[in-house]
Amino acid sequence: MATLESRAGDNGEHHDQEKSSATCVCIDEIKAFLDCRYITSGEACWRLFKFDISSNSPSVLRMSCHLPGQNKVVTKEKEKIEKAIEKDETSMLLAWMEINAHSSEARKYTFVEFPQYFVWNRKLKRWQMRKGKVCIGRLYYCPPSANERFYLRMLLHLVRGCRSYEDIRTVNGVVHESFQKACYALRLLADDEEWSDCLKEVAFWGSGYKVRNLFVTILMHCQVSDVQSLWEKNWELLSDDILFNRRRELNLPNLQLSTDEIKDMCLVEIDKLLQKQWKSLADFPGLPIPSGTLRSNSGNRMIAEELNYNSEDLMKEFNTLYPKLNSEQMKAFDEIITAVEEGNGNCFFVDGFGGTGKTFLWKVICLKLRAEKKIVLCVASSGIAALLMVGGRTAHSRFHIPIDCDSKSTCHIEQGTDLAELLQNASLIIWDEAPMAHKYNIEAVDRTLRDILHVKNSNSKDMNFGGISVVFGGDFRQTLPVIAKGTRADIVNSSIKRSYLWPSLKVLKLSQNMRLCTENCGPEEAIQIEEFSRWILQIGDGVGSNVFGETMISIPTSLSSQCEGDPIADIVNEVYGDLHLNHSEATYLVHRAILAPHHEMVSTINNYMMERYPGDEVCYHSSDSIEVDPGNKHHIEGDYSVEFLNTLKISNFPDHSIRLKVGCPVILLRNMDQSTGLCNGTRMIVKRLGTWFIEVEILTGTHIGDRIFLPRIKLSTHYKSLDFTLVRRQYPIAVCFAMTINKSQGQTLKHVGLCLKKQVFSHGQLYVALSRVTTHHGMKILSCDSEGEESKTMQNIVFEEIFH
Repeated sequence: MATLESRAGDNGEHHDQEKSSATCVCIDEIKAFLDCRYITSGEACWRLFKFDISSNSPSVLRMSCHLPGQNKVVTKEKEKIEKAIEKDETSMLLAWMEINAHSSEARKYTFVEFPQYFVWNRKLKRWQMRKGKVCIGRLYYCPPSANERFYLRMLLHLVRGCRSYEDIRTVNGVVHESFQKACYALRLLADDEEWSDCLKEVAFWGSGYKVRNLFVTILMHCQVSDVQSLWEKNWELLSDDILFNRRRELNLPNLQLSTDEIKDMCLVEIDKLLQKQWKSLADFPGLPIPSGTLRSNSGNRMIAEELNYNSEDLMKEFNTLYPKLNSEQMKAFDEIITAVEEGNGNCFFVDGFGGTGKTFLWKVICLKLRAEKKIVLCVASSGIAALLMVGGRTAHSRFHIPIDCDSKSTCHIEQGTDLAELLQNASLIIWDEAPMAHKYNIEAVDRTLRDILHVKNSNSKDMNFGGISVVFGGDFRQTLPVIAKGTRADIVNSSIKRSYLWPSLKVLKLSQNMRLCTENCGPEEAIQIEEFSRWILQIGDGVGSNVFGETMISIPTSLSSQCEGDPIADIVNEVYGDLHLNHSEATYLVHRAILAPHHEMVSTINNYMMERYPGDEVCYHSSDSIEVDPGNKHHIEGDYSVEFLNTLKISNFPDHSIRLKVGCPVILLRNMDQSTGLCNGTRMIVKRLGTWFIEVEILTGTHIGDRIFLPRIKLSTHYKSLDFTLVRRQYPIAVCFAMTINKSQGQTLKHVGLCLKKQVFSHGQLYVALSRVTTHHGMKILSCDSEGEESKTMQNIVFEEIFH
């Protein structure tokens, strides 16, 4: 149905005129067509009911920023310029400063936030308290070429309560001479001068050794554009303790060294630190190379490190631990050792749920083979799992696996390199947490080893992993590879079980739970522990009636957290109820965490905890930019404002603003240096908050108690929905009173609060969350239904086809 609306004259009237007159009438058909409009029934009804044809909700107030004395002056058409200039044109920005001078309420908000709480009176040229609908403010875009105005615009998104331009340029009580320098002081800019400032600040607190460690971290992760300049500006700080250490080593208190000798010795120490991360001075053009007499040529340092074990000590420890293997572990041990000794290239998958002693088995195998001077390479899909293994590395760092793998990818390892030679001499590879790895990553390693070992064995190209025995380990009840926006089929098909390698792997089962030990418990306690263990396994197996892999599980009364109002406050009280008494105790913080499936809920809980945690808060802002593929003509850097980039929140990536207090727990979001225990997932506490550094103390792993100075580093991630790479210079950490379930995999805790305000959404998440605790007494669960009301059930998702 349609309505025809015509605004032309009546056709009958024209017909009568033609009859009465012999004159010809010209008809403008184009005009007649334009004057006639076709309206659908939907639009007709919309107009009849007088609904808005166009509207904005909420309304947007466009705001301009200007430098001192450069506010706009509006004139009438015939008004004289001299008179217009004499007028007092108060801008929104100047009026904001004016109201801040006498209103405490106004001083709570930034200039951009102001329209949400105040109304701009255009006639009176002043701000008034808002009483009606909400309005949001947006600053006019300003390109970086505008220099000071561009930096002023950045500051107006952050500063509050400013009464003058001088206040806007003031940071921590220091008045800076320009808006650009104020932005730099707030860490909003990416400048190489930051690294020198960081080294100088750390030198005030730490020894020369600590400064050299920080220097190596900057070289490895900060992409310094002028390494030579950084060295020349700071070599004295880096070598502060060289002369002292040399005098002590030689027992010569009056020893004197020339400047060149001190520099060379300092460079040798830096080179030693770089070698722990498989780098050297030569990898950083601009760094001087010390004289040959001071440098040691140890051949292949990777092989030397893997053989740097005391055989007698290893065999002694092996003889102590070997009898402790249970029957299942013993069977797996014998088969793996036999494969290595016979050199048949057999590969295995050790399948066991958490607590069955896979890590203990790896340790005993390594002790046996390393005592015999054989090379065992231990890798894991996650940094946390890698730290549990002696000499462990992440699979990506050990094999140089590409970040984006496909079915034909290979690793970035060249023939003739130290790493290639190491792989050619390896007797065994142990790969833990293999179900987490995408099958393409494992297949890339297989193709690479076939090629590299071809030099040593001509048949290697026809053998899995080039003929090296490989032992995979893991539990398919846990989370599977993460596929962005992937379907259930995509996730299952990415698993190692769907790889062409799986049929050749021999599966070795471990089923005895060694973690929930009942030896020192009473009869009732032992029964409860065993029941809790069985219950977790049933959840992992997906036992129960389900629809498309989703099952609703009843929460046992002993594990249920009582909801008395705010769910977040309730679960926080269950886990951190006595925080005010123990906030300074590292052991208190390391043994507890709140888990949630979604990042939004984790952020909400962490923000809530930071409000409760005592101490002065420091907020660290990042410097954000984008990188665009040169072949991509759709985007240029100016397409996205800085404040838009600041709002982007990405999984496993630090936020633009990080709020910290001394003593609060944080988690590392990047693999930085596994030789010092710094890997993705390492938990730490903040010990000192500097201007350009953060000092942390490691709480987990093999370096508990070590203190590390962290600089801001350059992180990048491809933002697929907008087809650009986000580059963020920020500290690679996040507050971790709470963490996602996926992030917790590999962690062992004593007190866990599981917040299911939103239910789990993927395979194995509920199983992973429940199996983090060492005892059933340490678990509390809070679950809500779709309407936010307390629920006594929780959703479990299991992809049963992964078990077949």
